[in-house]
Amino acid sequence: MKFSDYVDKWQTEVLSLKKPSTIASFRSHLSRLQAAFGNRTLPELTNAAVQTYFSGVSKELMPKSVKNLWATLRVVLEQARKDGLIDKLPEPVLPKVLRSKQPCFTVEQMNRLINDVGANDSLLYRTLSETGLRIGEVLALTGLDIDIKNKTLTVNKTLFGNSIQTSPKTQASNRTIALSAGLALLFSGRHERIFEISQVAALKYLHEREQQMNLPNAGFHAFRRGNASLCAQIGVPHHIIAMRLGHRGADITSRYVSLPELADREWAERIGEVLAGEPVRKVNTVRYEKTTVKDEAVSALVNLGYRQK
Repeated sequence: MKFSDYVDKWQTEVLSLKKPSTIASFRSHLSRLQAAFGNRTLPELTNAAVQTYFSGVSKELMPKSVKNLWATLRVVLEQARKDGLIDKLPEPVLPKVLRSKQPCFTVEQMNRLINDVGANDSLLYRTLSETGLRIGEVLALTGLDIDIKNKTLTVNKTLFGNSIQTSPKTQASNRTIALSAGLALLFSGRHERIFEISQVAALKYLHEREQQMNLPNAGFHAFRRGNASLCAQIGVPHHIIAMRLGHRGADITSRYVSLPELADREWAERIGEVLAGEPVRKVNTVRYEKTTVKDEAVSALVNLGYRQK
């Protein structure tokens, strides 16, 4: 079977089951791959043939783009292997991806953006700054996702293009996090979609504000990195940061610690206080160490297998 024919079959039977954002990403890669390998049969995609292609494409694409292109091809070929059409996968050598420093807003920069814009944009920037949510997650929020009484926010969908996806980026993205009292109060009286704006329009407006305020030309992820950096500065445990951000395993702790409901409550209030102008300082926390002793009198943390150090 030719690679192009198999890709068409794979897109119909497998890719169509994925999220719209995943489909869009895969299709952009598959278009390039079909142009390169379309007329070849699957067994002709040998290690040598694939290596020659990626060595050539590495001269025109950034290492990260090359890595993503291979990831797409690998998924397709892995399915072809399961279907018995090839014996093994190629193993091309790829250019090393060097991680450059990513834009990250400071507390001062986030405060400037929060305080120097209109009310609705101020709420958008404050939500991004305090929660660390992805921009798609924030733009998909409705009043039903906010529990003002209990000061919580629930993430269960994301905005992609002009449509709402009911499945966020990963399973860990489905989460409920605590809000500071000040932020929760700002959501009062809102019932439908809270931010009626597209990502494209929101990003354009953000860049305009950055230029006016002489701030770095950064995207919305700079709020997310800024939030994570602030959390680290004030001493929020890594597993709490990972839970709030919706990461699947940013820290080894998140693999085995079962967090009690709203374990991030004190941190949500502290983040809100710092963004409201209070100084950055670490919250005094109790340190714990792993133990096999099960003493029910210690605290709720005994259920996690920890005791006070």
